Amino acid sequence: DPGDVIIVLQQEPHALFERSGDNLIMKHKIKLIESLCGFQIVVTHLDGRKIVIQHPPNDPIAPDTYRCVKGQGMINMRTQDTGDLIIQFDVEFPSEKSLTEVQLKQLESILPKRPHVDIPQGEHVEEVSMIDFHTTKSAHDSKHGQRREAYDGGDSDDESGHPGVQTCRSQ
Repeated sequence: DPGDVIIVLQQEPHALFERSGDNLIMKHKIKLIESLCGFQIVVTHLDGRKIVIQHPPNDPIAPDTYRCVKGQGMINMRTQDTGDLIIQFDVEFPSEKSLTEVQLKQLESILPKRPHVDIPQGEHVEEVSMIDFHTTKSAHDSKHGQRREAYDGGDSDDESGHPGVQTCRSQ
């Protein structure tokens, strides 16, 4: 008695592309100079073709920007339409202290001027500096009011984190 043959296909992860319907999504890192002055990249498509993608100068790409190459995604076998190649750009900035004073002055003479900031005067004005910050779970929790340090550690605190509240214990 013949039965049905069931074939299950599983999509394997690819080193460069991620599939989203008929579209292909890829991440690509460019340098700041490429973002500002244009670039060409060569992408090897899934079928082995080499696609030369060009981006013109004076159309800066900001970090985490998406751009699209129409018709370079996956072919839909039912409709014969082709999806798009979507590229997410990561812009690599110069490393800390890698530019000389002369280079910084050259950049300032070329780039648009910084906005003017009126610095207030008086005893209630404090100048401070920034440091690097890396988002972590605890930083995310504090932003959403889920940190408990203000309630924890005091003498009258119970295990629930509420000061002075008595709870029933299981027997």
